[in-house]
Amino acid sequence: MSQSWTVDEVKYVNENQGKKSCAAMGEKLGRSKDSVQKKIRAMRKKSGKMPDDTIAKVNEKLIRENKKLANKLSDALDMEHVFVDSFKKALSDADPIPTAPTVRFYKSKTQKDKHTCNMGIEFSDLQMGMFIKPEDTIFLGGYNFEIFKERLDKFRDVIITIAEENRRVRQIDDLIIFGLGDYVEGEQIFPSQGLFIDKCVADQFVEGVNAISTFLRDLSAHFKNVRLYGVWGNHGRLGRFAHGHQRSNMDYLLLKTLQMRCEPVKNLKIHVSTGPVMAVQIFDRIHLLRHGDDTCGWMGIPFYGMERDTLKYANLLRATISDAHVGHHHRQASWEVSAMKIHMNGSFCGPTPFGIHKLKAADLPSQSVFILHPEHGMTWRAPIWLEKPMPLKMDDTNGIFTPYS
Repeated sequence: MSQSWTVDEVKYVNENQGKKSCAAMGEKLGRSKDSVQKKIRAMRKKSGKMPDDTIAKVNEKLIRENKKLANKLSDALDMEHVFVDSFKKALSDADPIPTAPTVRFYKSKTQKDKHTCNMGIEFSDLQMGMFIKPEDTIFLGGYNFEIFKERLDKFRDVIITIAEENRRVRQIDDLIIFGLGDYVEGEQIFPSQGLFIDKCVADQFVEGVNAISTFLRDLSAHFKNVRLYGVWGNHGRLGRFAHGHQRSNMDYLLLKTLQMRCEPVKNLKIHVSTGPVMAVQIFDRIHLLRHGDDTCGWMGIPFYGMERDTLKYANLLRATISDAHVGHHHRQASWEVSAMKIHMNGSFCGPTPFGIHKLKAADLPSQSVFILHPEHGMTWRAPIWLEKPMPLKMDDTNGIFTPYS
């Protein structure tokens, strides 16, 4: 039979509920936790309400907790906000990016009756932290962060040279950059990833932001305006596939940080997609940008799959796409699908062990340059080879071309 509650015990529980736990009150009174909880429920049922001072304290506690939860929810709605805020703070303490020297454009007298054009580049598959030993590619390639920076400088110089040469016959004002993803090489994309990483993702991010912002700043000195439209790829993914938000991706964070880093360069604008595709109108033509990892490779270039997926995206967007630009497959290609053209970009890294062993392909590192005409759209597109082919050499002793021991 349960022990009756005394007046003093009831008074003690009434004064301490909301301040102490039921277990603590039970220990003080020599009763069980369940007994105290049962008594509190009975007291509340009898009175119909809690004491005013208890209600006020409970309400105050709930308000504090709700504020904390609201702040946490606001910060955690999209994981990238947490990263971007941290990077923004770090960048605010850094020196601003120096303004590039102004360059006087060459203008020919023959230009006055011609349309002003824009120059464009496809910029993708940098995979800055990838590490490739030449012997793992039968000496057909090799890659690390230092090679990436060398190829980036070469690409910049070629872009400027092509712009200067074309200005002899037409006026070129703006540079359009289609960023197609895979700027960063993640650490968990496939099981043996750690064997093919030159720098961890954090170091790639920090040093990559510096290298690419300098690249963009230098180009801004040679064009009236530079506009970068960027989507993210699959190699910047944080964590394993489908284990996080789609924008929890180092490519996205790199683009957002470049956006902040390059703010002082007034003629440079960076537009970052929050989804997997981006539709951009240049003059009167609409260009579709996406990375292309959602189209599976098959027998080299997945022509049919790429046509199918691109037409599906055009249908989803309810837009007449004139040119679709994709990366991911590390192969140069351009072909027509009815009134639309699909353009596939190369890579900075070139031959990889995966490409050689699985696809039997060793495409040279390359990026694409093109001219956009206000009436005729893309009038030409050409690959820029970032390295020359590396011919195999036979050793003098055993007559073997490929690496051996």
